[in-house]
Amino acid sequence: TDDLSHYCFGDEDGLTIRSSEDHQEVARLPIAGTCEKARFSSDGRWISITDWDGEQGRVEVWDWRDEECVYRVEKPATLFASDFDHANRLFAVGHADGTVSVHDLNEKRQLHVFPVASAPTVLEFSPDDRFLAVSCEFAFQVELYRTSDMSLQRSLEHASHLFNVAWAPSGNRLAVVEGFEIYLWDLSSDKQLPYQT
Repeated sequence: TDDLSHYCFGDEDGLTIRSSEDHQEVARLPIAGTCEKARFSSDGRWISITDWDGEQGRVEVWDWRDEECVYRVEKPATLFASDFDHANRLFAVGHADGTVSVHDLNEKRQLHVFPVASAPTVLEFSPDDRFLAVSCEFAFQVELYRTSDMSLQRSLEHASHLFNVAWAPSGNRLAVVEGFEIYLWDLSSDKQLPYQT
């Protein structure tokens, strides 16, 4: 969790959640395949689980304290592209067909599905939840979508494969990992500077 009060790990019996204070098991969630990614929402209420059944990724959102699956994304997913917004209402998932779906967890329904440049590898909501950054590894770019209507606002072009993105707390800058380098984008000026090698 964001407050580091709990952590989780997957094994052949499912996903185990433990207290960070005494390392005691507090929940065990059954999953059908191999757990590839688990992520807590910022308030610690939800946990998303992406599992792999040998052919495709499946994503579920659980209320882990009640050990209850509260939402299931029906469309097959990529293994690592998913994110909760900071209001803990929206949940975005990337798909192998080069689309992103956005879901309302309060209303338990899909809100948007839209095409992106290639199968997304990373999704990250901005700190103020106004934008969703979509890292498209094989298209060599990061696309920024406005969350109010999921319209494309800009594309940040790179020269090779992209592996991760991270927002600055202000939301005005975005770090992008390209190969073994980190590039920092100033979104107010659209300037890119090499940050670290």
